[in-house]
Amino acid sequence: MYITTFYSYKGGVGRTMALVNVAFDLSRRGRRVLIVDFDLEAPGISTYDVFAPASKCMGIVDYVTKYIQTREAPDVREYMAECVVSDTSAAPIWVMPAGRRDRAYASKLAAIDWPKLYREHEGYLMFDDVKQQWRDALTPGFDYVLIDSRTGHTDVGGICTRQLPNAVVLMFFPNRQNITGLSTLVEEIRQHERRLDAKISLLYCPSNVPDLDDEDEILRRQLDAAQEAFGYSRATCVIHHYNSLDLLDQAIFVSQRPRTKLAEEYRTLTKAIIKGNLEDREGAIGALEEIRTKLRGFRKVSGARYQLGSPHSVLAQMSVEVDRIQQFHPKDGEVAWGLAAVFSEMGNLQSELDALTIAINERYQHIRGLRIRASKLLAQGNRAGALEDLRQVLASSEATALDVSAAIELLRIIDPCWIDVVEKSPAIRQLDAKDRVQVAELLAVNRRGAELAARIISDPAEISLCNVSDDHRSILVLSLIGARHFEKAIKALKVSRSELLASHNIQDTFNYAMAEWGLAEKVPYDLLQHIVKLDRNSDVSRGANYHQCLALTFAVLGDAAAAQKRTQRSREELGPGSVFSCWRYLRVSQHEMLRDLEEIDNSAKAGFVRPAFLED
Repeated sequence: MYITTFYSYKGGVGRTMALVNVAFDLSRRGRRVLIVDFDLEAPGISTYDVFAPASKCMGIVDYVTKYIQTREAPDVREYMAECVVSDTSAAPIWVMPAGRRDRAYASKLAAIDWPKLYREHEGYLMFDDVKQQWRDALTPGFDYVLIDSRTGHTDVGGICTRQLPNAVVLMFFPNRQNITGLSTLVEEIRQHERRLDAKISLLYCPSNVPDLDDEDEILRRQLDAAQEAFGYSRATCVIHHYNSLDLLDQAIFVSQRPRTKLAEEYRTLTKAIIKGNLEDREGAIGALEEIRTKLRGFRKVSGARYQLGSPHSVLAQMSVEVDRIQQFHPKDGEVAWGLAAVFSEMGNLQSELDALTIAINERYQHIRGLRIRASKLLAQGNRAGALEDLRQVLASSEATALDVSAAIELLRIIDPCWIDVVEKSPAIRQLDAKDRVQVAELLAVNRRGAELAARIISDPAEISLCNVSDDHRSILVLSLIGARHFEKAIKALKVSRSELLASHNIQDTFNYAMAEWGLAEKVPYDLLQHIVKLDRNSDVSRGANYHQCLALTFAVLGDAAAAQKRTQRSREELGPGSVFSCWRYLRVSQHEMLRDLEEIDNSAKAGFVRPAFLED
């Protein structure tokens, strides 16, 4: 249960209107809501048509009067009315009114001596009991209690803004009178927090703000003054003045006029209230994302990871929030996913693994969670656990291309029989042709992997139907050559020798030449010479693989100097990670690529060149 008080130092800011709209918005989001009308001198909740049944119900004044008379806390359920909302998508909203508005109301209110209630009749304990009764009034209980507090500085105001709430929405018209008056209350709340080690979230909401051109920057200056006086970095939301006769009818805009700017501003306020409520899973998820963002910010400044629970005050507060979120949502998969992200940012591997396990068990981001957990287990040295998770990913028909690709890369590290696992994988079979091509590129790290890659994308017609790019189409050709299926590679290129000799396509010409060399066991000198003609500018940066292919071409043609120049360019443009090597027609590591370039240099100097992909 999350209690939020709506307070304004002066009237005329639309406080009650905002509360009612937030209550409706929460109700439409499936939350159980109780409204408490604590504006005892000028109650307004029951003047809304939907809450009219509450006008005949006993309320706060009647409750306190009976408590004083009997010295026993009454049953709060007798002082609440259930109000059915006409919107079929919304749950009923309960109201605890100011009191029964009969002739005795004014005298009952006047008879309550609030200081004496606290001094002699344990009023503080009475209202603590009221909070507990609100919590237990329904099964399941209320998610949100929204209190409409009276204006100004009063004894009742202290109950509403300090004792009862988890959060206070401070609504104010941005002028000096409101800012000055509200500053006193803000300081009282902060002193209360320090004295009792309590946490009350303050939501600053400039309201009834003129929606006019601010050419003289009058509004900006007043909003800046409020920001400086209250010490916030950004207003929770701004509710602008809205010209509509519907306000006279007290229309509930989030329900009756949901597409208006005013309704959107009320929804923004609702989201801010939810965000502060860690018992609400939506609030917990939002809080975790905010914590993660702050931790990233700390690390960006300091260059180090921060552990929650450190003496830093902000981090200590985050630690409390994380602990509470875990307590409130112990088996919620999406919350656990957010917790895992926070623990990852902190570098807390074991807590991250624990949270990921909960998310996986609750089937939230199940496959993605398995592959992430596998990488974390591997970092922990748990190869068996990582292997089990990766096998589950590849055995799943729900895995995406990203899941499969990441799983394969990890599997290659820890399982010598990884190709056997991949070959039987239902995950690959359910991917569409385009995604299979993406996965195939990862497989061609040895001849058997190239064989498998070619097999899973062996239908060129299927690829063309999926509008796959030429770069992706070439992966099929590369895989076929790497697997020594030279004739199939030539067919997959779908171009003749004569067409290539008349074309400007270096890539297809080179692949055709290599496939023909493998098939006929004879060097296709005319194709290689055509490649040299097409390569007009050797100074252009085209990547390590391109320059390696030209180096091999020059080496075969007997130009050792040109070949050596290109192997050097290839070394210079070699980046981190794996790269395709035309010496083997496989994807290789950086170290293996350097070794292949050395082989080309040595072969060119010796005058005999035979690439590794031609060998059985």
